[in-house]
This record gives sequence, C-alpha cells and structure tokens, in this order.
Amino acid sequence: MAKGESYCIAHHLTFDGEKRTLMVASIRYLDTFSKKNGVWLFAERKLMVDWTDTRSSVA
Repeated sequence: MAKGESYCIAHHLTFDGEKRTLMVASIRYLDTFSKKNGVWLFAERKLMVDWTDTRSSVA
C-alpha cells in the first residue's frame, strides 16, 4: 500500500444565456494505492477543497 497527495487549481466556467460564471477552486486529492498483479491501482481517493472563488460577468 502507498499514499499520495495531489494539488490542483480547478476552473469551472458555466454559461446561462449572456451570463458567464467562473468558479475557481484550490483542491487536493488524498490517494491510497494498492499493488495488484504488479500494477499500482487507486484504492481510495478523497477530495479536499481548500478554497473557492466565484465570479460572474456578462459575455
């Protein structure tokens, strides 16, 4: 078994007619891996959200 942590800044852009919304999030994945038949596989993944910021504008 092994453990790892990945960091990411995710950008989610949505449209509703003329309105655009951008949500930016700082996220981390806490992963646990297990080795089966010589191959490392994900055994568990936990999503951690550190912060989010949402902005709206007119297209």
